[in-house]
Amino acid sequence: MKIAVCFAHNNLDCEDIVTRMTRAMQVSQHNECRIMHMSGGAIGCVSTSGQASLNQMVRTTNADNLLTLTGVPIDLEGPLDARLDQIVHVEYRQAAQLLCELDGAFAGMMWDAQNCKLVVVTDILGVQPLYMAHRDDLLLLSTDLKAMSASGLLKVEMDLAGWGAFISFGHAVGGRTQLNGVKRVAPACALVYDPPTGSLETATHWQWPTEQANLTLDKLDTGPLVELMRQEIRAYCEYTKDSVVLLSGGFDSRFLLALLCKEGLNVPALALAHKDELWDTDGRLAIAVARHLGVPLEIITPPCSFFGSKAFLEYLVMNEVACPSLYLFIAQVSAYLETGMGAVWEGVAPGMILHPYPVPSLKADIKKRMSSCDSLPWRAALQVFGKDRMEHMHEALSEYLKGVLASFSDDVSGNYQFRTGNYMRNRLAQMPLKVYANKVLPFTPGFSRQFWNTAAAIPPKLRMFAQTYLKLFRCHFPQAGMIPFLSGDELFCNGTRRLHRWRASLPYHLSRSRPVRLARRARRKIRGTESAYWADSPLPDYVLDNIDLDHPDIDADGIRRLQQKIPPYDLETIVARHLAFHWQAWRWVMEGWLTMENASEFAKGCMTC
Repeated sequence: MKIAVCFAHNNLDCEDIVTRMTRAMQVSQHNECRIMHMSGGAIGCVSTSGQASLNQMVRTTNADNLLTLTGVPIDLEGPLDARLDQIVHVEYRQAAQLLCELDGAFAGMMWDAQNCKLVVVTDILGVQPLYMAHRDDLLLLSTDLKAMSASGLLKVEMDLAGWGAFISFGHAVGGRTQLNGVKRVAPACALVYDPPTGSLETATHWQWPTEQANLTLDKLDTGPLVELMRQEIRAYCEYTKDSVVLLSGGFDSRFLLALLCKEGLNVPALALAHKDELWDTDGRLAIAVARHLGVPLEIITPPCSFFGSKAFLEYLVMNEVACPSLYLFIAQVSAYLETGMGAVWEGVAPGMILHPYPVPSLKADIKKRMSSCDSLPWRAALQVFGKDRMEHMHEALSEYLKGVLASFSDDVSGNYQFRTGNYMRNRLAQMPLKVYANKVLPFTPGFSRQFWNTAAAIPPKLRMFAQTYLKLFRCHFPQAGMIPFLSGDELFCNGTRRLHRWRASLPYHLSRSRPVRLARRARRKIRGTESAYWADSPLPDYVLDNIDLDHPDIDADGIRRLQQKIPPYDLETIVARHLAFHWQAWRWVMEGWLTMENASEFAKGCMTC
């Protein structure tokens, strides 16, 4: 379900504005749109993957109260249907309290017609996308950023700090977005909006738990983590029994698969081959796990031309170019999800909290990422945007980060909290909650407050290097732990059988050996390609040929130099070309030039240019 909201004082036609917003969020013409009028505004809903749900995400009463939710909320205390029916019938203060007690990745809105109040609540980590533009005479809310520009009330202008974060981090930071004047609603937020006055009350309904500083690995009890995840899985099954688990060679998807087997759910698995990464060690491990646990598995090998295809363009529209995606494996998954699957199981939450990567102190990490304007990403930005705008972006991001970082401690724990609130929220969770949700219900166990209160209290030193995960598998799922784990580019073989270890380790270590990497690099140079596996995408060339050189955001001379370059490119030129591509693709999506409907024609135009 997608949501659009408009309340305005200056005689604007809110229903017409919401209609434009909902149309921009439609994935296909089969999506049902519903526009509801209320005093001073209108709310619109677009049904997408929610059509597979047994729970109604839009509810009304005879008193004209309205409850609508986006995402997949769950209730660990009882049936969700009864909770939602209760919420829509109470006054706004009580409704806000009841919405705050829900778990999962979701955002909920309740209109109290008698008191003329709008309540808006986000999940504890704010992972479910919800965007807002607010001033005294206007409130806009939507689940898609492109809906905000489609309202006609906001210009498609770059947010300098937002684009600075895109360059330095590869995703948004804090509440800033790439679109000027629009921010994401904060995590664990309860808003009460009063249309007659335009006032907006804000409260927070969850805080990060305190760490158990003296806890040791020997004393760590992983049982509660498993039981809480099992409770969440049972709650998600209230939506639909039809589902697929996205399987890889890592910890997170195997943890979900083991839990599903424990619950007696015969859920098939889907895995994509990674021929371009570590000789598909990830795919080989997924096959071994499925075979070992007796789970039906479908393996898909994407075509080498994927990054010039209609499917990739559709991904850009759904993702709204929120992060770099050319030649990144994760961008391919959505192309193989079908509405008939019902739901997909994703391990975003446990992966972030149970197996964090070793990181330095927060300030040291930020300093490394921001570095100076002489670093590679910012030199590329110089070619695309010119010296003045590039420096303004860097300065805007630096100033914004000062305020963001003030709420985090300058240590490893503070860095984990920062990464959770930014990397997970604005990048990892975008895939299931913003992209997959257009076709299927994203089931993401691990986003309950009980689970995070338990897992986040474990000291980071016990969670690093997969210590907590490995103990969890040894204690609860020893059979599933017999196959090695691949996380990032590291192989974990602790406790696995010698035969399984040898089968996984041989191709893994060969692919990482220096002679093999040098040979593959030389092959790419001879072929004049950017990737060892993927065919060079025609999209950067197409974008550079069609970019508006008179646009004030870009440096025309820099773009002309990029247009004149002849492969093979140096690394800085490659990064600059990709940045120019993402900037223009973002504008086309925001302006409605690149849509799901015309992605096929757009791809054909790229191939013939």
